[in-house]
Amino acid sequence: KLCGQLKLQDAIRDSAFRLVQHRVSNGFRGSKERHKLLGCACLVVAASKHHVGVTLEEVALRCDVKANLLQKMIWKVCKETGVRISRNEENAEALLNRLCKHLNINQTGGVCAYGCKLVSIAGQAWVCTGRKWSFIIAAAFLLAAEAFFYLIEVEDVARFLNIGAATIALRIKEIKDVLLSVMQHLPWGHMIELSNLHVYLPFALEHWDVLY
Repeated sequence: KLCGQLKLQDAIRDSAFRLVQHRVSNGFRGSKERHKLLGCACLVVAASKHHVGVTLEEVALRCDVKANLLQKMIWKVCKETGVRISRNEENAEALLNRLCKHLNINQTGGVCAYGCKLVSIAGQAWVCTGRKWSFIIAAAFLLAAEAFFYLIEVEDVARFLNIGAATIALRIKEIKDVLLSVMQHLPWGHMIELSNLHVYLPFALEHWDVLY
C-alpha cells in the first residue's frame, strides 16, 4: 500500500521485504506498531539503495508513525543488517525531481542541476554535517528554483516533505551565507546581498570550482 502511495517500483518493495525477513529471522519481536515501524524503516533503506529520494519524514506521514521513532528503527535496521542509507547525488536528484513535479516547475533539468550543485556546496562547507538530509535538499531546491525566478513558498515544500518550514529557512540562510562569503571577494562582490543573491547564483554555480 505504501509503495503505491509513493509510486515506488515493485523491486523496492521486494528489497524492503527481504530486509524485514532478515530482521524477523534474527529474533525481531514486538507489538503491531513496532512491526509497522520495522516495515517503514526497511522501505526507507531499500528506497535509498534504489535512488528514488524518499525521506523518512514522508514515510512517517503516510504511515502515521512518529518520525523520531522511525529514525531510531532505521538506525537499528542499518546496524543489524549492515546496510547503510545512501544519500548520494542520485537520491538528491530524484527528490529534487519529485519536488519539481509536485510544484509544477517546467524547468526541471535546470532546477535539479542547480539543486544538486547546491547540495554539494553545502557538503563542502560542512552545512550538511549532523543535519537531516531532507532539510538540505529542501533548501537547495528553493534556492535553485529562485534562480529560475520561481517564487515557491517554504511552507509548500515543508508540507510536501512533512518537515519544519523554520528549519528549511535556516538552512537556506546558511547556504546563502556560504555563497555570499565567497562571492564578496569578486571585484563586483559589493553589489551582492542576500536579497539579490539568486540573480548571481548561476554564475556562482558555474564557476564554483574556481571560486571556492
